[in-house]
Amino acid sequence: MLSKEALVKILSQNNCGKDIEISDEVIPMIQKYLDIFIEEAALRSLQSHKDINKEHDKKDPLELSHQDLERVVGVLLMDM
Repeated sequence: MLSKEALVKILSQNNCGKDIEISDEVIPMIQKYLDIFIEEAALRSLQSHKDINKEHDKKDPLELSHQDLERVVGVLLMDM
């Protein structure tokens, strides 16, 4: 989970203002949302990678790259 300080830093870097305040009751909701988003991104990237590389040798470890995430991120953002 991200700390309150990390969330404030992320939000302030995205032009939300340097004086942003996040109440303590909002932190768990944002953290839960980000956890779900990250898990969904990983699962969709994995499925996309498997769909494209059908002849992957199951003995070799599966390695995801940024390209796997790039293929699914547009639809993922719209779904969330």
